[in-house]
Amino acid sequence: LSGETRIRFDDPFYAEANSSYAVVLLTNSTNYKVRTATLGKMGRWGIITRQAYMEGVLLESSNAETWTPLNGSDLAIKIYGYNFQSEGTIRFQPITGVQFSDLNLDEYSAIPQSTALDWEYSTDGGVTWDALVPAEEERLPNLATRVQVRVRLNSSLSNDTPAINFRDVNLVGYLNKTTGAYLSRENELTQGVESTKAYVQMQIPSGTTLQWFASNDGGLTWEAMTIQDTRPIDENWTEYTLVRTFTDNTGNKVRYKAEMTGTPLSYPRIHSLGATLS
Repeated sequence: LSGETRIRFDDPFYAEANSSYAVVLLTNSTNYKVRTATLGKMGRWGIITRQAYMEGVLLESSNAETWTPLNGSDLAIKIYGYNFQSEGTIRFQPITGVQFSDLNLDEYSAIPQSTALDWEYSTDGGVTWDALVPAEEERLPNLATRVQVRVRLNSSLSNDTPAINFRDVNLVGYLNKTTGAYLSRENELTQGVESTKAYVQMQIPSGTTLQWFASNDGGLTWEAMTIQDTRPIDENWTEYTLVRTFTDNTGNKVRYKAEMTGTPLSYPRIHSLGATLS
């Protein structure tokens, strides 16, 4: 008992406020002892008259299963905190041999006040870096065959730091196809449908196409719809009014289909679809 035994965790331990934690000391040997402070006993500075830590409780056990509280006693311990560097960078191994058009980052982290985590990605071997927001899809400016991710950690306090679980960092890459189709569910009516008018909010970049078709026989035959009107919604979306008069007005099973073409980096998008029947 002449000196302290320091115990260091393999990984930093993050203790949340207003939570209780237990430190368990186990041994099968009688050669080890721990220092305790007990009310009424002699301490380093005289008789112990109060407990230094009222919120905790010291327990003992002879079988590591049944624990008995030692009321009035405390374990003599010191808790050491780390002094962290004000900034640091973790660079992950690059991903090569595949093509990506979009990225998505899934990660688990803790970011206390006065600290920050900044995620970035590079497609040119680390020459330039761009911001990467976790859980938000990032469309790349060009097809990438090499992607590397890094995270920059910053803190204005020496005793606090952001933390990430590197085992829970996952980078998801996408490569979009150049063609695709959307097919609506079937709506069956009690009488034949002669015509339909659809209101669709879409985004159709230059160099891409999006053609709508309608069917009143459950998708056995498809008839192209024509654009009757357009109305800008905002800087991203435009509402298109599409119409179609069916060749056979006896069909009562209505469906809609959109056929799309584009590139892995540029493609049309559909935001909403509504329709009327007559």
